[in-house]
Amino acid sequence: MNSSNIWKAYAPKRLATPAQFAEVELTDTDIACSFDDSYRAARLLIRVHGRPVGYADLAAEILPTLDHARLLATLDPETIERARSHLIDDLTLAGFPVADQPADLIVLLDQVRQAQLACPRAPVIDGPLVSVAVCTRDRVETIGATLQSLERQTYRNMEVLVVDNAPSSDTTERLVRAHFPHVRYIREPRVGLDWARNRAVLESYGEIIAYIDDDAIADANWLQSLVAAFEAPKVMCVTGLVAPARLDTPAQELFERFGYSKGFYRLNFNLNAPPPVDLFPYKGYHGTGCNSAFRRAAFAQVGLFDPRLDMGTPVPGGGDHDMFTRVLLAGFTLRYEPNAVVFHDHIDDMRVLARKLGQYQQAFVAYLVKCALNDRRRAPALFADVTWSVIRKFVRGLVAVAVRRDRPLALVLAQAYYPLLGPICLYRSHHRTHAGTEVELQTPIGILAIDPTRGVDTLLSKDTPS
Repeated sequence: MNSSNIWKAYAPKRLATPAQFAEVELTDTDIACSFDDSYRAARLLIRVHGRPVGYADLAAEILPTLDHARLLATLDPETIERARSHLIDDLTLAGFPVADQPADLIVLLDQVRQAQLACPRAPVIDGPLVSVAVCTRDRVETIGATLQSLERQTYRNMEVLVVDNAPSSDTTERLVRAHFPHVRYIREPRVGLDWARNRAVLESYGEIIAYIDDDAIADANWLQSLVAAFEAPKVMCVTGLVAPARLDTPAQELFERFGYSKGFYRLNFNLNAPPPVDLFPYKGYHGTGCNSAFRRAAFAQVGLFDPRLDMGTPVPGGGDHDMFTRVLLAGFTLRYEPNAVVFHDHIDDMRVLARKLGQYQQAFVAYLVKCALNDRRRAPALFADVTWSVIRKFVRGLVAVAVRRDRPLALVLAQAYYPLLGPICLYRSHHRTHAGTEVELQTPIGILAIDPTRGVDTLLSKDTPS
């Protein structure tokens, strides 16, 4: 499908909370999930043969009597079309006749059930070694669930690293060593998420390096889907779908509307066929570092993550977007793959959320300032765009507070105030990072594969690969 609306990020609708989050497989004969009557609504992740095709938002009153007919009636046209396309492809691949005229979704589901057809696409369960990095700092209460989800992966050729970033205690280390003996624990003393990400590159052995947050749960097919998305040599980075782990509070529902949602179409981003987004590749719906993977060769071409950016530094984010942009500017493809799903535990406190979403805008402005300094030709357009964007968001936010009442005023004020700090925090972070670091880390690495006998200093060498 080439329609321009595919490039728009998925925009969830407002949902009454507490809302139950659950998953439904359309090809099952029954809806295999139970609904708690303490919830006011439900959001269902709709899958077809395990692949996500959309969400369904349901009011509490229809949940006790929910069946396939009622569920199908709630699906939006794009979700129905994605489900239809998947089923038609499956039936065709399996050699079953498909009518020339477009069949209704319910007819296709009946045909699949009668044929007892499983997805004919062979799953990718083995392939190149994947290094999964969980970069963490004092999150012992959530990282255990993340590591347990990695133990359930269908893709088996993997190693898992926990990179503990300047921890205040040894609780994470004790948890990993006691309950996850196959996980490699690494302590990175320099404060900053990008220092931890870089340490993962230097310490890992995989051809592909995948990142997941320490408050996220990986779907069982997460790695399998990421690896499958790298089938084209030009694809150097893959991002995936981030779904909510729960929607119990108004803050979590609001974060879902403002946060990570990207959509259910596979998208390829590159300079040869840019999307209809102004100032691409500096702006665009590329995905998020919470669910991302890179070929090791990408770091050899564009360098490591910029340690002046992201959590733990004066710039509270932006390291992932900066790396995505550098991959695209180097002439490679970034792919958004919705089949690679992780479930993120959104912030549940509204006051914390307002500040955090404001800081995300602050970090994004800092990242754009860095882009403008590196690309002076487009600097005026970048500065004009960010100024207009902050003003537009502020005005629309005030209208939403007054008319729709779907967000607190504190959030609107935070998203207007924090962006003003973007250039200042980038300046502070630049001067806090010691001299020579930026040049060293932004220079292409001198090797394409990690030799476990070599030290970190050797891995950062600027020698050209033989």
